[in-house]
Amino acid sequence: MTASAVPHVLGDTRLGRFDVVIIGSGAGGAAAARVLATNGLTVCILEAGNNYFVGLDDPRPGFPVPLFSSDEIKMSARRLIAQQTRVEPMTFRDSDAVPRSHVGDVNALPKTVGGAGVHSDVKYPRFIDFDFRMRSELGEVQGATFADWPLDYDELEPYYAAAERLLGVQGEAGANPFESPRSGPFPMAPGPRMFIDHLLSEGATKLGLHPFPYPTGAPSRDWRGRPPCNDCGFCSGYGCPTNAKGSPAVTTLRDALLTSRVQVRYNAPATRIRASGGRVTAVDYLDPEGNPASVTADRVILAASAVESARLCLLSDLGGPGLGNSSGQVGR
Repeated sequence: MTASAVPHVLGDTRLGRFDVVIIGSGAGGAAAARVLATNGLTVCILEAGNNYFVGLDDPRPGFPVPLFSSDEIKMSARRLIAQQTRVEPMTFRDSDAVPRSHVGDVNALPKTVGGAGVHSDVKYPRFIDFDFRMRSELGEVQGATFADWPLDYDELEPYYAAAERLLGVQGEAGANPFESPRSGPFPMAPGPRMFIDHLLSEGATKLGLHPFPYPTGAPSRDWRGRPPCNDCGFCSGYGCPTNAKGSPAVTTLRDALLTSRVQVRYNAPATRIRASGGRVTAVDYLDPEGNPASVTADRVILAASAVESARLCLLSDLGGPGLGNSSGQVGR
């Protein structure tokens, strides 16, 4: 395939009919698109944010080219890839009986191709077996609603291992004294340690703690077209200027785009999921010029983050309980 030349579109622009529409191009949406496309389905991804990876759909070596740098003004002050809370003010409250207690930056979520993983610290620890049965182990917690997972660690372990290989996770098996059993080692050993790492590790050991190399989705050697991490230190809150960081954009989403069965429409926020007779029929969105548009498919996957997914369900059934809200728990 060749890279798209159509503004605000990545992937095969000839695709017009889709088997699946995915709302959100982050960790969940990109992974779903990769699985679906490699199994022969056509996918349209709607992404509310902008794209900062030139040639993300270009198969040639040297691509994609990230438009990121260790720029604190651009990323932290001007919020290049985050929600603009002056335009989209956010508020929270812990009860229906109280007024809003804050408006502004309340866990503002990234809006960009690749989702929150683009600016995450890409630390990839596994849950331990205890985490899957916390309701049984801890009992009821007042004011909280939670349950045991419907699966256990052993069932999920093969998928942890597959994800670590896909993303290029470095780590040292057995170094964490609390980890649950692994089926094999990490894909690669940890890279060279930073000076501050040595200092903190020595201090923690003297206190009787057990420091260990944290599993990190930035490879210590070349991995699937990505270079080893150069330890610049600007992972958390920043996009990676070298593509070493295993964000969804340069891993699962790029894989999906290179199948020629996936199209990403970015700067295209979803506004409503349309349903009729108990089935979703279409997804409405705004195009980059702000004009209403719509896309149809046989299936829709909602992967716009916990907050935005719940918000879209509620907006899709104004005056009602919310789309898919038979439990009454959506948005709570």
